[in-house]
Amino acid sequence: MDFPSLVETREVQRQRKRTAIFQAFCWEADALLAFKDGIGNYSEGALDDWTPDKRSEYCSWTRVTCNRQLHVTALNLSSLDLTGSLGPSLCNLTYLEELHLNLNFLQSEIPPELGRLSRLRILNLEENWLHGSIPKELGNLTGLQILNLGSQGSWFNGTIPEEFGKLSELRFLNLGAVNWYSEKDFHMTATNQLRGTIPRSLGNCTKLWYLDFYGNNHLTGVIPEELGKLLHLKYLSFGWNNFTGVIPEELGKLIHLEHLSFRRNNFTGAVPHQVGNLTVCEYLSFRDNALQGHLPVGLANLTRLNVLDVGFNFFTGNFISSTSWSELSGFYASTNSFTGPFPEFVLFSRNLVTLDLSNNKFSGNLPTDLGRLSSAKIISMHTNMFEGELPKSLTNISLLTRLGLFGNKFTGPLDALSNSTRLEYLNLGNTGVQNKFTGRLTNAMVRSWLNMRNLYLATML
Repeated sequence: MDFPSLVETREVQRQRKRTAIFQAFCWEADALLAFKDGIGNYSEGALDDWTPDKRSEYCSWTRVTCNRQLHVTALNLSSLDLTGSLGPSLCNLTYLEELHLNLNFLQSEIPPELGRLSRLRILNLEENWLHGSIPKELGNLTGLQILNLGSQGSWFNGTIPEEFGKLSELRFLNLGAVNWYSEKDFHMTATNQLRGTIPRSLGNCTKLWYLDFYGNNHLTGVIPEELGKLLHLKYLSFGWNNFTGVIPEELGKLIHLEHLSFRRNNFTGAVPHQVGNLTVCEYLSFRDNALQGHLPVGLANLTRLNVLDVGFNFFTGNFISSTSWSELSGFYASTNSFTGPFPEFVLFSRNLVTLDLSNNKFSGNLPTDLGRLSSAKIISMHTNMFEGELPKSLTNISLLTRLGLFGNKFTGPLDALSNSTRLEYLNLGNTGVQNKFTGRLTNAMVRSWLNMRNLYLATML
């Protein structure tokens, strides 16, 4: 009997290995091709090399990354104007670690099959047109570090899965909308419409540094105390929802927070004094709630604050006397019941651009050195009980574009405005309480206001 030689046996082994590799080529290439079949359109030329006749070359296809074993480990398909569906075929890429599909126009539900990608570390689907609920199967991705589901639109709804509490490696969780401010504009991308409450299990995701619920409008309930265990958080936003109850004091343990927003909810009660522990915070907003009482004096510890917004609440009392907020560029206190004199701490904020004290009960004269706010562009002090003449140092604020003074008891001439040549909005009129300015606006002053769009002088004299 003839026996196969050792050489022949090795050749058979090589052939089997080549066959296995080729089958792997087919398997992962077919998964990519099936995904492409679900895509309607894409940027010119973006996926043109994803073709069956180049199946064996799939590791060199556009935006595809493979490891040394020729397994697909990353797909970076962001900003390719993809339309169509995010189908289940990608779940066959079992070695996939990164999936970037953000900034496209995909219209489908999130396939629950993605929960099989046990090696996945990054799942970025931000800014598409996805709809339906968040599949609970994503909670099986226990190695996930970044999960970005923000800015899908009003058809992306449902609840936040309790299973997210199993994502113990998670660093970044975005369930909200991208938002930014400019000098004259506020912009928010498409908002999700998630409903229900924040699961307490999120307190298990102790490696999180970014957590965003911004702009869903329909999230309800109280903030779970368990979020106080997320000690690495730097960014936390509850803004633009329907959360209720008090702000839990446990959030004062999050001493690494740089951005904290409670904006536009239904929070009640007082601001807990533990907020004074957030000494590296740069952005803090309580705007548009039903908060009340005095602000805690510990806020003076937040020496890195760039923006402080306490507007549209029921806060009372004198404002905190602090000289520590030297980094402030925006201070918003509108529509509360603050009393006492002009809060002179703002004069130490040499980079202050926006100052809004309107609709309160501040009283007394403006400080003579108000002109120290030489970077200010917007000053709104209307509807208070300020009195006396405008300080001459106001001429130092030459960058001013908006000035609201109506509804006070100011007197005297308007000479202090002679250097405000960039003004676009000026309201000196009255609403009930009457200013009593004297003198006149000179022709030279009026001609210097080349950018003026809104000028209100009614019954000021």
